Amino acid sequence: MRSPKISALFTSLALLALGTSALAAPSTPGSDDDWEDFSYGVYEDLGLVEFDSPETAAKVFVAGLEGNPQLSLLMSRAVTPPDYVQEDTDERDGRGGWLVCMEDHQLISALAAAGPKYVVAGQVRVGFHQEPAGLRMTMLQPETFVRIVANDMKKDAYLRLSAQAAAAAEHIRAVARATVHAACAGTQMEPTRDGEDIWDGDRDMFMMVGRLTYFLDDDQFPLIWSKKATADPQADLEAAVDMLKKNLAAFDAEEDDAEYRWTPAPKKDLAWVIQTRQDVAKKAVLLTVSRPRTEALAMTIAGRSRSDSDWRSPGLDHLTAFPIEVLIYIDEGKVQLRTAREMFRMDQFFWDAGKMTFMKYKNMPGMLDDSLELALTGDN
Repeated sequence: MRSPKISALFTSLALLALGTSALAAPSTPGSDDDWEDFSYGVYEDLGLVEFDSPETAAKVFVAGLEGNPQLSLLMSRAVTPPDYVQEDTDERDGRGGWLVCMEDHQLISALAAAGPKYVVAGQVRVGFHQEPAGLRMTMLQPETFVRIVANDMKKDAYLRLSAQAAAAAEHIRAVARATVHAACAGTQMEPTRDGEDIWDGDRDMFMMVGRLTYFLDDDQFPLIWSKKATADPQADLEAAVDMLKKNLAAFDAEEDDAEYRWTPAPKKDLAWVIQTRQDVAKKAVLLTVSRPRTEALAMTIAGRSRSDSDWRSPGLDHLTAFPIEVLIYIDEGKVQLRTAREMFRMDQFFWDAGKMTFMKYKNMPGMLDDSLELALTGDN
C-alpha cells in the first residue's frame, strides 16, 4: 500500500480540540500506512494575519492569484455573518468574514479524469474572519474533501487522487505565505476524522441516516433531476444550466422555509443565487448556490457551543463550508443534476457543533432539502 506522500506537504500539524481552541500534539504521517491513522480536518487553520479587515486581507491574497499557473479566482465576497440573523442587537458582536473561491486546474482535471461525478470536489476555498485574537485565515482542506467524495474508488486510485488534492492545498499555502504572510503550519481544524474512518465512510452525527459517502449511498448525494443525453453533450449541459437559472428566478420560498428563522429582508435573504460556475467541457458543470439566511444560520449553529458574551460568532471559522455544491454532469447516457443532502452536509462540515445544538435545529436539514429541490428543479 502506497501513501499519497502528503508528509512533505503537512508539517507541524495539530488537532483543534472539539469545541475549544486548545491544540493537540502535532501529528504527521510517517510511513506508508500512516494515512489511515492521520486526522484530516475539513478545515485548515492557516494562521493569524496582520490586516485591519477580512476584505483587505482577501484583496491582497486575490492580487497574488494574478498570473498564477495553478489557481484562478472564481469569487471573492463578504459572507453573511451570524449577526445577520440575530434580531436582538445585544446578541451581535460585529465580527465578519470574507470568502475566496478558486479553481485549482490540476485538481479539477484529475477529478474529471477519474469520472465527471467527482468534479463535485473541484472547488478550493479560503476564508478570513475576525475573532478576539485578531484576523484568522482558514482553508477548506482540499485533500479531506476529496477523500470524503472519492471513497468509493479503488484504493490505489483513491490515494493518487488524494495526492492531487494535497498538491492543491500546497498551491494555496504558497500564495498565502507570499501575499498575506500566513504561517500555514498545517493545523487541522474540527471536524477531524481519521483516514481509515473517511475511507470506510463512517458517519459522526447521530441524526444522520447512512454513511459519510457521496457515492456508496444514493441517499446522500441524490439524483434530483435527469434527462436523456443527446449527441451534443455540451448543448445538453448548457440547456440544464439554463433550466436551473429559470427555476431559481421563479423560486418562492414555501411557508415552513419562510418562517423558519427571523431574517431582516426575507425576499432577498431566502432567494437561492448562483455563486460560481466551473466547466469541464462536455462532461460536467459545477455550480454553487447560497443565500444570506442559510449562511448566517449555519455559522450560528457551528459556533453555538463555543460562543460566550465576548465572542458570539466563533462559527465564522466554518465559513468555507459555503457555497453549496450543485453538480450537473453526463453519465450513463443521462444529464444528471445532484446536490448533497443537507443532513449529510451538516455531518461533513458542522458535526463538531455538538449533539444539543443539532437537536435544537433538527428540522433545518429537511427544510433546506425541500427548499433547494424546489429552487433547482421547480418541483419537490
